[in-house]
Amino acid sequence: MNCPLLSIKYTAVLSFLLLFACNLLLAQTSIKGRLTDEEGNAIELVAVADMATGKGGVSDAKGFFNLKTEAKDSLTIRLRILGFEPLDLPIRLNGTPLMDIGTITMKKSAQMLREVNINSGEINQRNQVSTYSIQSQSVKLLPSTFGDFTKILATLPGVSASNELSNQYAVRGGNFDENLVYVNDMLVYRPQLVRAGQQEGLSFINPDLVEGISFSAGGWQARYGDKLSSVLDIRYKRPTSFKASLTVGLLGGASHVEGKEGRFTYLMGFRHKRSQYLLNTLETEGEYLPQFSDFQALLAYDFSSQKARKEGKETRLEFLSSYARNRYLVLPQSRESTFGTVNQTFRLFIGYLGREEMNYDTYQNGLKLSHRFSKKLKTDWMASYMRATEREYFDVEGGYRLCDVNSNFGTPGFNECISTIGVGSIYNHARNKFDAEIVGLANRTYWDISPKHQIEAGYYVQQEVVNDRFKEYSFLDSSDFVRFIDRVREDNDLQSQRYDTYVQHHVVLTDRLDLNYGLRIGYWSLNRQWLWSPRLQLAYKPEWRKDFLFKFSAGVYRQPPFFREMRDRSGQINKNLKAQSSAHFILASDYNFKLWGRSFKFLAEGYFKYLWDVVPFDQENIRLRYFAANMARAYAVGSDFRVSGDFIKGAESWFSMGILSTKEDIEGDSIGFVRRPTDQRLNLGIFFQDYIPGQPTLRVYLNLVYSTGLPFGPPNATRFRNFFTAPAYRRVDIGFSKLLSFGEGSWLGRQFETVWIGIEVLNLIGAENVISYLWIRDFENRQFAVPNTLSQRFFNLRIIARVGK
Repeated sequence: MNCPLLSIKYTAVLSFLLLFACNLLLAQTSIKGRLTDEEGNAIELVAVADMATGKGGVSDAKGFFNLKTEAKDSLTIRLRILGFEPLDLPIRLNGTPLMDIGTITMKKSAQMLREVNINSGEINQRNQVSTYSIQSQSVKLLPSTFGDFTKILATLPGVSASNELSNQYAVRGGNFDENLVYVNDMLVYRPQLVRAGQQEGLSFINPDLVEGISFSAGGWQARYGDKLSSVLDIRYKRPTSFKASLTVGLLGGASHVEGKEGRFTYLMGFRHKRSQYLLNTLETEGEYLPQFSDFQALLAYDFSSQKARKEGKETRLEFLSSYARNRYLVLPQSRESTFGTVNQTFRLFIGYLGREEMNYDTYQNGLKLSHRFSKKLKTDWMASYMRATEREYFDVEGGYRLCDVNSNFGTPGFNECISTIGVGSIYNHARNKFDAEIVGLANRTYWDISPKHQIEAGYYVQQEVVNDRFKEYSFLDSSDFVRFIDRVREDNDLQSQRYDTYVQHHVVLTDRLDLNYGLRIGYWSLNRQWLWSPRLQLAYKPEWRKDFLFKFSAGVYRQPPFFREMRDRSGQINKNLKAQSSAHFILASDYNFKLWGRSFKFLAEGYFKYLWDVVPFDQENIRLRYFAANMARAYAVGSDFRVSGDFIKGAESWFSMGILSTKEDIEGDSIGFVRRPTDQRLNLGIFFQDYIPGQPTLRVYLNLVYSTGLPFGPPNATRFRNFFTAPAYRRVDIGFSKLLSFGEGSWLGRQFETVWIGIEVLNLIGAENVISYLWIRDFENRQFAVPNTLSQRFFNLRIIARVGK
């Protein structure tokens, strides 16, 4: 029997319930996102909660979370997990039922990092003088010409890198030959014959493989070797799961893969550099055909059982291998340069014939066996092998014409040549070959005697074989006046051994005073010189309400000569050349403070370096021409400042400034102290990140470098050496990026973990930076310095796709 009234009643109730449910659903917003650490690894079991209601959940194994809220306009999400800094994230709702806030990066807890460092036998880094840590993630995101690792160093105080085509850098008045680079305790070598930035490949360090970065600008501990300027200590990753990435861009690409299978881990990376598009912006027109590729692999096996690891014992074998292949071919055609002043302007035309061809191959391998006897005692055995094969072949002739230019605006023939004041030709020829093999054996032992006493000691033995065939000449034909600039024909063969040992002791004198002191001893069989390098560091934390730390460092730092320092302009080798020596004195303050509810750090340092047995040099682009004699003394004095922190919440940025004066006095020149080729009085560096409020996946990155001009002078004119000053180096690179993450159920989510898309404007301000000078003579035999400029404004696109478990 049908009952119309009852049916209507039930229908009304059901409709009401459905309407109520719909209202509830419409009132709710689902906020989803993904949580990762600074290396891009997913963080599981993070507590995610709405601060207003306390409701929430946790992130899954891939770092994804989904939070439902009834908030209408805005809310604050609280993120908490042991081992990471707590994070409160304000979100402005856009009225949609589903909002994706993308990937959020959480920083590891400073306390947790300190505990890990102590347990691994390393000293708290904050107590070390002139030492900086860099997030590996920042290296990949920094907008730069080739995404090279070392470009982020130029934003640190005291570091100068005034050539975007080069991966070299100078620190506190030194040159790029004076910097130590370690990767997993293996010493890294660079090519010897490279003479211009566009000929270079990438630096050894592959950013995709990096886990930890430590950089010291001076006053470092005895555990690091002997150089005059700096130490860059890189640690590659220890993979815990499968991950891979692919990077593509207009200037090159890269890929990497990592993973763990039982006790075996693997980490491999490949890079390729394409610079011909950028080189086409240089003044010299021609056909540029540069090719650089490298491959690196870190393979490791853990022999330790679970029982042994519980007892603090561990045995691990690592094999690090790399091969870098660099081919540079250019067929120059022509060049036109306008230079001078507003009142007097000149123009140079050059037509070229010939070609330049450079081939560089470098193999570097290291085997490391680490054994931890207990929680307090650990030792590392390392064997290394490096082989370099370098070839330079070029025959280039250039005919030039130099003219006066009409610089009177508004007159007939403005900006055109008025008269020719010089003609001539330049010819360069080279057939250079360089081969080197270096075999080394090293040991490091760490002993934690007690929580307040740690001892580290080790030694290094090295065998070197170098074969050099140096054949080059160049001449200038100016108005039927022929003058040879360089004419060299020498064969050199060297074989030698180096021995090095060190010991250092770190002691906690009181709760507020730390002391680290040590000694290095070295010997080289070729010049038979013994080297003694004592070093000391003090760190004092006063009992103040504010978090200040004061540090002092003093020590002796030597640089035993390698092949480049020993060869003079005529190609002769000085086998009796002594090590260059320096004494570092550094006073520093370190201040941690809170601003806008976020953490910041301010560093200020003053330093003085005195150098003796100095080997003077002239710098031609990135080619160093040493005098091959201990004939000078020098000094460097200056101060460095840096402030860093989250100026924008969740995005670390920093501002750096370095003030420097460095001079040298060459014996017997009757001139006294003059500026060194690296005397760059002021250096400013900025790395800044920002993002759209409520959209942290949309970001902008700014990289700014400013350096005052380097000194220079005419060739073979000792009296006017470094007499002039080049224009300042100005560089602004900016990048815009979007990070895409996909749901686990989507096709893209199954293929990719994240996809990062970046658009970069390199040399945003279009600065015509000068790197070196070409010296030209006119009819009256006067010399003119014609500036060689670097790359112009360039637009780049980069895409980084990541996959992983």
